[in-house]
Parts: sequence; C-alpha cells; structure tokens
Amino acid sequence: MTLTDEQLKMIGDSYLDDLPFRYEDVDQTKLWNNMPEDIQCDALKWGANDTLIREKVGEHLLKTQLDITYDQWYETDDNDIHTHELAEALFGKGEAIWIEIDYEKLKENE
Repeated sequence: MTLTDEQLKMIGDSYLDDLPFRYEDVDQTKLWNNMPEDIQCDALKWGANDTLIREKVGEHLLKTQLDITYDQWYETDDNDIHTHELAEALFGKGEAIWIEIDYEKLKENE
C-alpha cells in the first residue's frame, strides 16, 4: 500500500544503526512505501522504533538486499568475530562498509 504523509509521520523515522545502511542516505518515504503490507501495518500501530518493528525491517532489508538471514548477520565465531564480512566491517575495528538500499528489491520475497 502507498502510505499517506500523515501515516508516514505516525510511523516516524527508522534508524538502521545495526545494519550496513547509512540512516541519513535512506529515503524514508521510499523505504516504508516499498515494505510489505504486514510490516507497514505493524509500523502504523507501534512506530518505527518499536523493537519488533526494527527487527522486522532489519530482517526484510537483509533478506532482500544481501540475501542473508538476521541470524547470519549477527553470527559470530568463537573469537566473537562476525562471520559475515559486511557485519564484521560494520561492527569490527575496521572502517565500516556501507551499501545503498535498492528500493525495488524491497518488494521481492513478500
């Protein structure tokens, strides 16, 4: 569904600080209008910064943009090093790697 400006204000901004997407580069209108309807409806009820909504958005972004699961993103080895290269770059000691969101891909895998 296409959300109205009023609905987008109700949802608020989604912060992606634990994902490889720079928050300031995210077009919030495109993000929310391309999310699956069930995530949109939940976000309207609870807002973008509700923990469960953030997890759903994060899971959907990882699935559609990087083709990995939420668990794969957060998986670490015995030395507490993230096993996914982008996750380690973001959370590790090196310089963070950032990718752009392909908004068209958000509609995939609904």
